[in-house]
Amino acid sequence: MGVAGGEDEDSLPIRSPQSSRLGGSGGTQSRSPQKNRARRGTANYTCPFCAKLFLDKSKWSRHMYAHTGEKPFMCSVCARRFSRKDNLQTHMKDKHRIFKKKRARRGPAEYSCPFCAKLFFDKWKWSRHMFAHTGEKPFMCAICSRRFSRKDNLQVHMKDKHKEL
Repeated sequence: MGVAGGEDEDSLPIRSPQSSRLGGSGGTQSRSPQKNRARRGTANYTCPFCAKLFLDKSKWSRHMYAHTGEKPFMCSVCARRFSRKDNLQTHMKDKHRIFKKKRARRGPAEYSCPFCAKLFFDKWKWSRHMFAHTGEKPFMCAICSRRFSRKDNLQVHMKDKHKEL
C-alpha cells in the first residue's frame, strides 16, 4: 500500500470545493491537518503532505503514519512495531501463530500449545490441536482401520470412501 502516486482505499480524489460548486478554477487545497469546514458529507480532513482528503479523523490519522514513520502498534512477543493495527494482527497470526478471537466478553486465552505457542480459549480445541504435534490418532474407521487425529476428518472419510454403506 504505497503512498506516493497510489490511491489509498480510504481517501478521496483531490478536488477543490470551489471548482466543483462554482465552476471556476478554484483555490488551493488546505494542507493543514485541521478539519475543513465544508458542507456536510464531503471530505473533512486533508493530509498536509500529499493533500489526500478523508471523511473521518481516524482514517486521516492512520494515513499520516505513512508520512511520519510513526509505528504505535508493537508486537508483545518480539517487539516489532507497526504503523497499522491490522498489520500487527497479521504479523501475530503469521509469525507467532496467535489468532485474534472475535468473541465478546471473553477472558484471556488460558491454553497455550507448548510446540507452536498458539493460544486457545477452550480446552477441547487445545486438546484437538495437540494431536497435530503428537501424531496421536484416536479416531479409527471401523471399516478400513484408517486412523485420524480428528473426529470430523473421520466423518469426512466415511462419506467419501465408504458412502455405499
